[in-house]
Amino acid sequence: PILFSAMVGRRDWLDWRFIVGVIAVWNLIMLFGYMNTPERSTGAEGDMYLWLGRAPTVPKAQPLPTSSPQPTGPTYVQLEPYQFNQIGASIKTISTALEGNIYPTLTSVGAHLERLEHKLDAQRRVMTQIQSSGLSASTTASAASTPTTKQTLVLPIGPDDADRFANLYQSMRKFFDFSQVEEWILITPNLGSAGVAAINATVVDIQDKIRWMTDEEVVPELKAKPTSNWMTQQIIKLGIANHVNTPFYLVLDSDLLCFKPTSIADLIVNGKALTNMYDSRGIVTRDEWWDSAQKVLNMKIPSQRYMGVTPTFLSKEIVLGLQERIQEVNSKLWSTFLLDNVYTYTFTEYTMYCVFAQASGLFATFHLPYQNALYNHEKSVWFDSQFASFDLKELIENGPYISGYFVVVQSNTKIPAETVKQKMGTLFD
Repeated sequence: PILFSAMVGRRDWLDWRFIVGVIAVWNLIMLFGYMNTPERSTGAEGDMYLWLGRAPTVPKAQPLPTSSPQPTGPTYVQLEPYQFNQIGASIKTISTALEGNIYPTLTSVGAHLERLEHKLDAQRRVMTQIQSSGLSASTTASAASTPTTKQTLVLPIGPDDADRFANLYQSMRKFFDFSQVEEWILITPNLGSAGVAAINATVVDIQDKIRWMTDEEVVPELKAKPTSNWMTQQIIKLGIANHVNTPFYLVLDSDLLCFKPTSIADLIVNGKALTNMYDSRGIVTRDEWWDSAQKVLNMKIPSQRYMGVTPTFLSKEIVLGLQERIQEVNSKLWSTFLLDNVYTYTFTEYTMYCVFAQASGLFATFHLPYQNALYNHEKSVWFDSQFASFDLKELIENGPYISGYFVVVQSNTKIPAETVKQKMGTLFD
């Protein structure tokens, strides 16, 4: 019906490029239907299985099997979650190559395929629980409706971040559900600064969830070994694991904006936190950061999958294990070693976390990785030259069809917070 409606009213629908495009996209759509029966939900943890052809349907009245038999007949293709994005990008590439003849009717196809990953993963896990425990579907569904565990938000505040924070908070007040937040820890060098007072005035409506800490309260070694603001914030993001009371904490920066409704329940699926992952080191990080992380930990990253940057969830268990690993390998308190070697190694908090989590086998236990899971890299502003085309209105209006929940307006671009606020206009009112 979508393709037919695209043809209606077009005088040039017989154009050969349009017809070829319709055929190509129709085949892609038929190819990438996703499974919704136990027989289509087998495989390793976190894998997506998409069906080629037609599989037998399980009658509704038939009880669920106690084991998942190997499918016979139809062919299955194993995909990782991030590949949904690649499928969407391929569709866009095809349509662009066809001079836009079919793209207007398919702008949401790629994003829709990405969103299927969440539903498919959750469904597969429920089926696994049913099959392993013998519970009825209704019993499992009831268990799945258990209230979401509250989590912690963490945000290091720089000396000039108050105005940027106000922009972030305005966007989160519009779109983020704070009822599932245990506490929001704001970390600053000086609790008596004017910036802290300004932020307290900004968050007055959620003041009961705010906890202020100083850098030195989080990592006492910073008092004797002060370092740059950038390195301080990295060490703080790891040190705060010793102070949070929840399984995960969501690390935020003041230069973020939330562009569509979300909650902790959306971001943590079956105990796994959505996490931006990429096939290339160079998308948001540098090779030397990864090389240094492996040297510090004496561990090798076992895959070619690389974690993104803020915003991101960190597992308290993984961070505490990372701290222990640094101490074990280097015979020093983890924070002392990092502060002593800020000029020896070019590690970062996320490269060390990712290397340790993957090499120790813990990453798959706590994270659900795919491209643009939490923030949309392509829609973010990483260079000042990108700001002119930064379209917040389009992001908000098309939010359901755009992957991610946040965008970055990189503070290193030196774009003033007031300029960003002007771009926001009344969109977050």
